[in-house]
Amino acid sequence: MSPRPRFVRRFPRRRGAFRPIVAVALAATVAVGPAAPGGAAPVEVDVVTSTADGSVRVEAATLSVEPVDTGVPTVDVHLDQPRQRRHGVGASLTDASAHLIAGLPAAERTALIESLFAPDQGGQSVLRIVIGASDFSRVHASLADSPTPDPDLATFSIAHDRTEIIPVLREILAVNPDVEIVASPWSAPAWMKDTDNYLLGTLLEQYEDVFARYLVRFVEAYAAEGVDVDWLTLQNEPAAVQITYPSMLMSAEQQARIIRDDLGPALAASGLPTRVLTWDHNWCDAVPPGGCASDAPASFPFDVLEALGESYPLAGTALHCYGGDHVATNEAIHAAAPDLQIWHTECSGGDWNGTREAAFGSLVRFSLNELNHWSNASIFWNLALDPDHGPHLGGCDTCRGVVTIDPVTGTWVNEVEFDVLAITSRFGPQGSGVLATTNTASSLVSAGVCSPDRRPAAILFNDAAEREVTVRFGSVEVPVTLAASSYTAVRAPEGVTCELAAWAELPPAPERPVDPTPEPPALPPTPPATPIRTDADFTG
Repeated sequence: MSPRPRFVRRFPRRRGAFRPIVAVALAATVAVGPAAPGGAAPVEVDVVTSTADGSVRVEAATLSVEPVDTGVPTVDVHLDQPRQRRHGVGASLTDASAHLIAGLPAAERTALIESLFAPDQGGQSVLRIVIGASDFSRVHASLADSPTPDPDLATFSIAHDRTEIIPVLREILAVNPDVEIVASPWSAPAWMKDTDNYLLGTLLEQYEDVFARYLVRFVEAYAAEGVDVDWLTLQNEPAAVQITYPSMLMSAEQQARIIRDDLGPALAASGLPTRVLTWDHNWCDAVPPGGCASDAPASFPFDVLEALGESYPLAGTALHCYGGDHVATNEAIHAAAPDLQIWHTECSGGDWNGTREAAFGSLVRFSLNELNHWSNASIFWNLALDPDHGPHLGGCDTCRGVVTIDPVTGTWVNEVEFDVLAITSRFGPQGSGVLATTNTASSLVSAGVCSPDRRPAAILFNDAAEREVTVRFGSVEVPVTLAASSYTAVRAPEGVTCELAAWAELPPAPERPVDPTPEPPALPPTPPATPIRTDADFTG
């Protein structure tokens, strides 16, 4: 992974996007101290900030500051205490998101994708996609629909994905070729299940090997389109029962068996280096239809790890943010398997947050917990939704996207999720490591990051009134005035370096031949899609 460019300018203004607001104090004014004997030359400090009330939106500046004395609370970034490495932050390109993005005029679509994925803008570097359909799809269908069982997968097709999802993915990869993709199914094809439907039900044991081949066919088909799937989960929310959109129960015993006996060997035979993550559900043990049995860490990933033992090189655990204890679960998983990765593959904001301020605080705390408690990647839910929280078919009708696209006007606005992702990733891009921090201020949450070029930064959530704190990078002190209820990243001056931990050694995977990525084609109109089964067909 290559170091990201140094950011020294404001966001470009895009029609349809929020304009940066130039604050008199920039919400974070910076000076460096104490003065060295005989004085010291001014230094440059990079700062980017957003406020909960939206008065400042991802405002960035490179400030020339002079040393001063200060005696305020301190945040120490421990340059020699490296923690986990990070793949970065991102969101999910659902069918709904791809449809809205594809529908934008070409210039606006390019501007939006750049604002989300360009390293010097939104900085997203991980992306989740759906295998088949989710609640944020316009039809409920799989990639191998058949009125009768099709164990040879003769009906397998990604024709639907070729209309909008894959072209948008190609445009994303053209902006940032290093984006990593994780794919998840919401259900197996209906004929593989005991309900013969996308809704409810479990995977029939007789089709476990076919389901594994179905997943591998998906990865192979996308690779042939120039889109590499780097990570794979077997089932979205395997302990949830849904009656309005695709879902499928899957026990830890069944998942471990499929990974060991079917999916692992199939991936190895294909030569694909795609890595497998288990669970893909909440921090807690779920009680159908979706609540928590308790706040204790989910037992599912531990059961899968125990069942697999040394038989298959599992890459890690995928988690969602909708129930349980975030910190306790991350810490328990890391303690049990410190060399395996922790990915948060879904976390949505929505109308339930109430105010923008409440949503801001919730998402910022989540993001800092991710950094401070061993997470390797953090993915929000829909990349884009429309003003009516869709399009969707069943499921959540109050979810919010990272951006809201108005398909009538062809414009978009950045939501609070955009701000949080952009601040988190600005000085801690893909490949960065986390640094331990300590601070003496109340109502202040801090995290440290070390970029791939070994430049440290502090990420700060001031959940209080405006205040002054001093950020210490070793012997360099940077006093910062933080705006009330603000999320701010402060990068150390040039010349300050940090230790970067090595990536944890994952089990080896076969190398994939590197093929030239085809040129992104023009996005064609979406043909009408006709599902083989819909919710109305379900009578169980």
